Amino acid sequence: MSINATAYRGYSAALDELEDHQLDATSELIWSYRVNSLSVCWVTENLDAFIEVLGGSAPEVITNSQSLRYFVDLESLDADVVRLYIDSPEGDEVLIGYYFTSLSSAANPTEYKLYKRLSPTSLNVERYSSSGDLISNEGEVQTDIKSDWAGPSGLLDVCSEQPGTVRILKKTTKTNSYLRVTGF
Repeated sequence: MSINATAYRGYSAALDELEDHQLDATSELIWSYRVNSLSVCWVTENLDAFIEVLGGSAPEVITNSQSLRYFVDLESLDADVVRLYIDSPEGDEVLIGYYFTSLSSAANPTEYKLYKRLSPTSLNVERYSSSGDLISNEGEVQTDIKSDWAGPSGLLDVCSEQPGTVRILKKTTKTNSYLRVTGF
């Protein structure tokens, strides 16, 4: 089941700018509230739609991955560093996150993150430099406590009104919080 992305109009200018066929390809939305800033990660299972949203080009590490899902932090598309994510092929990892300064096919990530599942409700996020040196290691937990969402309460209400599942997640060492909205 796809996400009714139009229900979220007004919360993200970048999401609002997507074309209808791109919105129709939405499989998940992950809202992030970091350092008093709201952004949304748009998730799709359609690689062509993903590349189109990126502006027509994507790094080969993403396009050659055979991932089932492709993620882009939409607000990062207008920033110095673009955040892209894919499913990890490794059994103990959930996602791989990449930071890019360019979206050319030959682009190499400046940093990457490995999201490793510790339990059904907790993850460990390992952040590495492009050369593979560990930069940081922090936890992320799923919670059912609405007050753990630090972003706009109206957004949480919209998420809760939609069909599908809403999960609240938060960092264990920072004030970052997340809303993961899936259509299933």
